[in-house]
Amino acid sequence: MDHCMLLRGGTAWQNPMIDMITASGKAAYHTLIDACNWGASRFTAALGTDRKNMRTFQVNHAGYVPGLDAALQLGDVVDGSTRFFRVFHEGMATPVPIKNGGTGATTSIEALEKLGLIIRDQKPPDSEGVDGMICICPY
Repeated sequence: MDHCMLLRGGTAWQNPMIDMITASGKAAYHTLIDACNWGASRFTAALGTDRKNMRTFQVNHAGYVPGLDAALQLGDVVDGSTRFFRVFHEGMATPVPIKNGGTGATTSIEALEKLGLIIRDQKPPDSEGVDGMICICPY
């Protein structure tokens, strides 16, 4: 197994980066840390030098992406096709979409209610309940 580390300077078309390479047989695995010219820093795990198969964790600075909704992104490159995903975190201005496993709620109480859980100081009257609702209240 071979190992090496390269420090590459930036050019007009390439970002400055650290490229750590581990080779095993015919495969070369790259771990890249680079500063992007549009205002982001990336940590990347890549297979080979063509960058057609890799995963990237990207942090965008506030001048490039003012809100926190896209401050952190996960990039996925498979066979040259790139997709970026937001990393969801507490305090985001926009809720986690239902298709991404969220409830569409902006608060934890609202999320519980969308899941059919209600929190009350006491059991609500039967007239307020619906089938499948679960009420959390003191005993």
